[in-house]
Amino acid sequence: MTSSRCRVPRAAALLALLTAGAAPAAAQRVAKAPAAPRPDTTYWAVVLNADTLATETVIRTPARLEGDLRILRPRPMAVQYVMMLRPDGTVDSMQTTTVDADVVARGTIVFRGDSALLTVMAPGLTAPRTDRLAVPQATLPFINLSAGALDLLFRRARAAGGDTVAIPLLAGPRILPAQVRFIGADSALLDVGVQLRSAVAADGAFEGAVVPSQGVRFIRLAARPVSRGATTSYAAPADAPYTAQDATIRTAGGIALAGTLTLPRWANAQRRAPVVVTISGSGPQDRDSELAGITGYRIFRELADTLGRRGIGVLRLDDRGVGGSAAGPATATTADFADDVRAAIAWLRARPEVDGARLGLLGHSEGGIIAPMVAAEDSLVRAVAVLAAPSRPGHELSAHQRRYALEHDSRVAAAARDSVFRVTQAQADSMIRREDGNAWTRFWWSYDPRAVLRRVRAPVLVLHGETDRQVPIAQAEEVASLLRESGNPDVTLRRFPGVNHLFLEDPSGHWTGYATLPSKRVPGVVRGALADWFASRLGVAP
Repeated sequence: MTSSRCRVPRAAALLALLTAGAAPAAAQRVAKAPAAPRPDTTYWAVVLNADTLATETVIRTPARLEGDLRILRPRPMAVQYVMMLRPDGTVDSMQTTTVDADVVARGTIVFRGDSALLTVMAPGLTAPRTDRLAVPQATLPFINLSAGALDLLFRRARAAGGDTVAIPLLAGPRILPAQVRFIGADSALLDVGVQLRSAVAADGAFEGAVVPSQGVRFIRLAARPVSRGATTSYAAPADAPYTAQDATIRTAGGIALAGTLTLPRWANAQRRAPVVVTISGSGPQDRDSELAGITGYRIFRELADTLGRRGIGVLRLDDRGVGGSAAGPATATTADFADDVRAAIAWLRARPEVDGARLGLLGHSEGGIIAPMVAAEDSLVRAVAVLAAPSRPGHELSAHQRRYALEHDSRVAAAARDSVFRVTQAQADSMIRREDGNAWTRFWWSYDPRAVLRRVRAPVLVLHGETDRQVPIAQAEEVASLLRESGNPDVTLRRFPGVNHLFLEDPSGHWTGYATLPSKRVPGVVRGALADWFASRLGVAP
């Protein structure tokens, strides 16, 4: 069920990806980088379907590996590191800095023979704490979700020689056994409890990877990952018949959410405007619903422009922890995000130029779960549009996506797919139900949207792409049926041939192809259908 933000078992799927918790990493330069050769800089995103879990900038020379890793889920965390490398590709030392909320921790690891000296300075310590660990020879430090750490691992394995190489990893205070098996000249299989299939260069340089059992991918980007909201302009286009203004909404829990409110130029206290609130899918996104690795995709900016030209205002917000929005607690679930939308509605109703009786909700993917949650309890919501909305619990969507991925993975023998599916599904279920699992994931895994859908009485527009491989088209049919069967008299279902989960033209629909689609713009037929429907339900003249 993911999409822009439709959270598939992300924390459990990803943090279980390589089992080592997000290790502290380093930001201080421990030695002046050599003048030559020129550093090799690469940019990375870790994604689950279209949901971005982390981004990273990696800078490498033969003697030094430096990374800036920004973990976005299960909670925002900045992880920076500098490793000093030996000629054989092992690590002499590593300095790390981790910023978790407002807490900063720094550490150093020095490898000497069969021991590692760990020095940590963190809040609560009056002096650095040093521990000596016994480690196997040639142990490498490991940082979860780091493409730089994987690059180091594969290069070392290639340099060691042989088709299969065992390399011990130091993940926090414990040793993690890892095995690399090279498959031809351009791919390798890493086993660290789960398997990662990687593309590698002749020297072992990391070029991308997928975790088949979880759908997690490491994608090399063409440009540096941008902190959403830092440099993006949200001004209205010069020819727009609407204005754009900054908005700050404070939730009942005190979390400040930043966004943009677009309103028709004629809106005032005497002539109040209808407004639609956008609700993104799973994963951290800015108010435009941008996705790392899919350059040019901004579905909510496009829809806001289309609606604005029809005389309908739009409030779109940065997700928690993105752009100008505060992160809030790491225990937030879909239900908490519904409270964010309720706070946005209350904020709009207090504005004199907004017609509080003509408010609509527009939810994409996970947002298509949240919008009915809000509308079922707020009878004044005038209209609800859900795009690629699930009708089933997360564990059913996970099974569908895992099955689809296996059926379209030529590297998995057809005869083995059923057994692989059963094993990976059981592993995912076990991880997600753990007591210490991520709160969002546990909620998503078990939450059933059907009960809430039966309680929605506002007019509902259900839009779905027929090549959506993340949320199958049959679930759109079920959403519409549940609404109608429970007595909702105004339910419209629109299907769009050749359109995928992101509402982009895509004959295949497989999420691995999103980044290479020729167009990242939402088709006019989709935007037009949405604008026409909202105009009619919110009482906007043609």
